[in-house]
Parts: sequence; structure tokens; C-alpha cells
Amino acid sequence: RSTLFPYTTLFRSVYNHYSHLLIKENYIEIQKNIQPYEDLVEEKIHAEDLELLIIMSIEKMPPQRKKIFKMSRLENLSNDEIATLLNISKRTVESHISQALADLRKLLVLYVITFL
Repeated sequence: RSTLFPYTTLFRSVYNHYSHLLIKENYIEIQKNIQPYEDLVEEKIHAEDLELLIIMSIEKMPPQRKKIFKMSRLENLSNDEIATLLNISKRTVESHISQALADLRKLLVLYVITFL
């Protein structure tokens, strides 16, 4: 029994060493997988917040601008179609859409500065 003792001790030491390495590698791998999930949750929260801000901003637009913007972006109508339906010039439609987009860009810049 005494002649095997040094080998048994050596075997256990090596086994424990590699066992701990494997546990450490598994832990690191788990942490790598958790981080992207946490990042996705955070991105989803930012996306939902931003969507709410955009909706609120659209609802605060003057009535004509809001109507034209919704027709353009939500109903996918062309500027010509909107102009015909509302009996206004195509240039007026373009102007309202440009102003609406400028307002939304300002909102986006403020959001990025404030929250990111």
C-alpha cells in the first residue's frame, strides 16, 4: 500500500487540477452565454422605450402633419396618392413629411444623448 501512495496522491492532484480547470472553463462559457442575453434584454427595453417616444411624438404633431406622416409611413401611400386624397399639392405633402422626420431625428438625438 505504501508503494502506491505517491502515485495515488499524484493522480488525485492531477485529477483535481484538471477537474478545476474544466469547472472554470464551464463557468466562463456560461458567463459568455449570459452576457448576450442581458444585452438583448437591455436592447429590447431601449427599443420599446424609443418606440413609445416616437408614437408620442407623432401624436403631438399638428393634425395635418400627423395625418400625412401616418398615411406615408403606416399606410405606405405615395406622396402623389396622399396629395390627391387630401386635395393638396405634392410639395405640401413632402414638406410635412420632411418636417415630421426632422422632429423625429431631434427626438432620436435627445434619446441617444440622454439614455445611451
